[in-house]
Amino acid sequence: MCDICPGGIELVKFLIYGAFFIALIVFLKTKKLLLSTIAFLVSSNIIFFLEAANNSLWFRGYHVEWLQYFSLFVWPVINIILIIWYVRKKK
Repeated sequence: MCDICPGGIELVKFLIYGAFFIALIVFLKTKKLLLSTIAFLVSSNIIFFLEAANNSLWFRGYHVEWLQYFSLFVWPVINIILIIWYVRKKK
């Protein structure tokens, strides 16, 4: 357990569950697995990006600094590539 970040991970877990719920709703409405996966990836990236950009202490407290750098620099690029690929595939 992280002593310097008491409520950070619980909030992130709650928001990730919400992102999964949104992706599930997208899948049930559209029946498109790729679209719902992209919806989950983008929304969870937004959650982690905002936490990392805010320099949240729970990355250091749980010893996952790599996740902070990944969500700031790599994950957005992956999401942009996935969105472009999906839009091109749709046409």
